[in-house]
Amino acid sequence: PRKKNMTSSSKPSLTTIPSDSTKESKITASYYQKSNPRILKFIEQQVANEKKRLEENGAKIVPMKVRNTSLAMETRGKGTVPLKVNRIEFASSYNFENVQQILISEAVSVPGHGEEHDLEYVNVVMLVGGALALLCPYVYRKEDMKSLGEWMFVNAEGKTTRMRVDGFEML
Repeated sequence: PRKKNMTSSSKPSLTTIPSDSTKESKITASYYQKSNPRILKFIEQQVANEKKRLEENGAKIVPMKVRNTSLAMETRGKGTVPLKVNRIEFASSYNFENVQQILISEAVSVPGHGEEHDLEYVNVVMLVGGALALLCPYVYRKEDMKSLGEWMFVNAEGKTTRMRVDGFEML
């Protein structure tokens, strides 16, 4: 069966977040995936399946190596509730300001992680022009699902690009 993708309906807005306005969550999905080889194997298989599917549809896919992921809390002013932002560090010097659109696959449950946290997996596909797309795995706690519209990409040189998905639609 084909995966349904959610996509931003317009070009995401790009802004840089000052480092002093962001705090990282202490318990991240990245912790669980690194501590469990079954989760890592699951992620590798998901990436391979999505790469194959997209290439069969004519896309040129570049799988991105992820160094770390976390859920960052962005402060937006005194007395406001912090905004949850999905933060991904990449082992690439790619300039993520070139990303034109973000596609997010339908979530699937991650097997073999224990009962203490329900983890889910999505493929994050970043369109960068023409038929070229970057493919990134992302694991998160199910309770943080509502934050999938807020993204922070950090390349290997430390350059941070902040993006927001303005709307989702089923494809």
